[in-house]
Amino acid sequence: MSPEFIILLLNGVLLVVAYFWLYPSFVSSDLKRLLINDVLASGVAIVIAGVLFYGKGVVFNAVLFEANWFWFTLLSYFVLEIPFSVVYCNKYDLWRKF
Repeated sequence: MSPEFIILLLNGVLLVVAYFWLYPSFVSSDLKRLLINDVLASGVAIVIAGVLFYGKGVVFNAVLFEANWFWFTLLSYFVLEIPFSVVYCNKYDLWRKF
């Protein structure tokens, strides 16, 4: 498996677990708790990617540029998260709380 695929798979699994199990169970419609838990979830993704790729000199292809493991993980996590967060905010009517 390519390193990009590993990071994308990691981020996808974390997002599915977060948005379909953790957030509905523990966050519900509390925007502050959602933001805090989302920062923690992205931190988990970065820590796991760091354990896998830190110090190995792997270069990740981010389509328009090359990146290290940290920036590729962070960027891909937030890009993959957009549809999950939009659906979640619509379901719990969180748009009115911004």
